[in-house]
Amino acid sequence: MELGKVEDALTAAGERVGEGQVVQGLGGLEHQHHPQALRQGEELLAHPQRPKLQGGLPHRGGLAAGTLVAAPQTGDGATYARKIDKSECRVDWSLPAAAIERRLRAFTPAPGMQTLWGEVALKLGRSRIDSTESPCNKAPGEIVSVDPDGVVVACGGGTLRLLELQRPGGRMLPVADFIRGAALAPGQLLQ
Repeated sequence: MELGKVEDALTAAGERVGEGQVVQGLGGLEHQHHPQALRQGEELLAHPQRPKLQGGLPHRGGLAAGTLVAAPQTGDGATYARKIDKSECRVDWSLPAAAIERRLRAFTPAPGMQTLWGEVALKLGRSRIDSTESPCNKAPGEIVSVDPDGVVVACGGGTLRLLELQRPGGRMLPVADFIRGAALAPGQLLQ
């Protein structure tokens, strides 16, 4: 296969040669599904005999055989995505845990989401919904518990278990490692 053919096929503006779906479950992050999307692309390029990708656009041939047929892209389903404002990257703990978890998945790995712990901006990594019921007498953003399995934070509805955290200038760490050097404690407030 010639490199020029690959580049031409991959950079053709406005044309599609196939599509597929990557199913994402709760707690999954977009970048974790990148290898699955790559495999789907490889299938399209390597197997010209397959008449259709799952849920995708029919095609004849393949890039390797020089017979892949590109189709014009229609405007159906296309939407404009405005630039994400920096203020949207701050966690609003008054939202339900499920809404925060979805937003965190959408913003990870970039631009990421942050919360203030005192004066320190913490970037949030992986998380999962801990409970859909709000703990009694806990304000949104209040730390409910801290242990190596995660930091549980009260939300407007339910609790969210933070599994990874990052200090400014540091790297993303599992909570078990993060809490060894940070004095996170129940009752503290994240803003």
